[in-house]
Amino acid sequence: MTLFKIETIDLVLPYSKAKVKLYKKFPYGEILKYREKKIDNEVDQKIELAITLIESWDFTDDKNNAIDINIVNFKKLENKDANYIIAEANKAITEKKTSK
Repeated sequence: MTLFKIETIDLVLPYSKAKVKLYKKFPYGEILKYREKKIDNEVDQKIELAITLIESWDFTDDKNNAIDINIVNFKKLENKDANYIIAEANKAITEKKTSK
């Protein structure tokens, strides 16, 4: 049973037109896993951040099987798509909440 639902953002990628659903903040416990990873490479840090925030994507292989969300598969994406996901993930977690 889920006690609360984390808001998500629906993206359509600029190159592949694939659909990606990003969490607007880290799912419970994921921030700790992310911080525990010792990644020296800044690009891999950004990819790992994006992967942590991806709830789902609709990439499939030749047999129409879902492709796992991981760093290896993320690096196979077209640069336009990968950079878009990274930028949107960064925006999602740095967005300031405003009150009216």
